[in-house]
Amino acid sequence: MLSPRSEVTVGLAIAGAAAAFAMANPEAAEAQNPCPAPTELAKRGIPQPCRDFLMRQLDIAGYDDPYPLNVATYQKVTEAGPVDGDVGPITARSILQGKGLNVAYPELKPQGGPKIAIDKSRQVSFLYSRTGRIHKIFSVSTGTEEPYKERVADGRIAEGDAHTPTGIFKIKSRHGPEYKSSKGLGEMPYARFFLPPAYAFHSGNVSFKGRGSHGCVRYNPSSMQYMRRYPVGTPVVIREGISTS
Repeated sequence: MLSPRSEVTVGLAIAGAAAAFAMANPEAAEAQNPCPAPTELAKRGIPQPCRDFLMRQLDIAGYDDPYPLNVATYQKVTEAGPVDGDVGPITARSILQGKGLNVAYPELKPQGGPKIAIDKSRQVSFLYSRTGRIHKIFSVSTGTEEPYKERVADGRIAEGDAHTPTGIFKIKSRHGPEYKSSKGLGEMPYARFFLPPAYAFHSGNVSFKGRGSHGCVRYNPSSMQYMRRYPVGTPVVIREGISTS
């Protein structure tokens, strides 16, 4: 675990082109926004052009999971209503008000450079660029934190604690799409081990509820296509919670 003293709050510079355009051209930006006034959303509903506009804002801000998981990711980060992946009035109002589109996050050691940060409490992952700023936010599924005992495909009994460790690690090895668990616990496509031989992040099922693995960190298959870019040696920071302000 990292000491709070190791954190220095920095701006999350992913508000993107939409926010910059709105600041420079407020009248034109208002004309491009097809949504009802935030106070009218519950009464009038959310028409499709407005939904499309809101999805563009999430895309610009780095919420790159496929729909509706990207909406659930935003809801986890901002606590904007229930985590259900639905763009209801509460979530729509939050997006229109700019919440979660330009939020300050702690700079985590090792400072600077690309790294992968995983927040177990929110079940989200923040990807830091070479400049040390967050540019992608994905949902993840970590360990259930409960004991498991199950019969696997080859007849063996696999058992253990579905715990995802916290701390500072590095990617130690990379594997291909056919990689499988040595314990017989199933497929682990594109596994990137950060604490071998037991713990990796890999492609897999990610639900709105979050926790659900045997201890590894799962990313949605489409999101894992992006995660495959990270080389051996990339820092992986896992914490129980990453404070936002």
